[in-house]
Amino acid sequence: MSAFYDKADLLATHLRTIAGLDGIVIIVDRQKDIVSDLRKIIAKQTGNLALITWTGAPNEDKSADGPTFRASYSVTLFSAPVIRAGETAADDIVELIASSLHDYRPTGNFHDRIVVDGITPVTVEELPHLIYRIDISTPSQL
Repeated sequence: MSAFYDKADLLATHLRTIAGLDGIVIIVDRQKDIVSDLRKIIAKQTGNLALITWTGAPNEDKSADGPTFRASYSVTLFSAPVIRAGETAADDIVELIASSLHDYRPTGNFHDRIVVDGITPVTVEELPHLIYRIDISTPSQL
């Protein structure tokens, strides 16, 4: 398995332990056709779905002896547009996810630190859901 996907799995495991995120379906996108899976989950879902995607890893220091990557990921939250009594609003969930990931060290290494680069609301005409994308990055060496 790729070191980048291993780290995505660590992010998913971490999010599953956060109080307030229980009940949210968390999936790691492994570059396969997951659209039909997502549609099934979203159609059944009255709550939330978080999709973790590895988005790339540029080499930060091309003059170093080995590659020094800065791995980028997105955590995309799909949330039902109408919440019921007792459910948490999407903007509160996305803030909780972002604060839970910022400064998290997936491998325990001091230098392996997650940084939240931003949160973006996303509009997809075909999906009647609130969608937010959290962009994060972390140093990563192979």
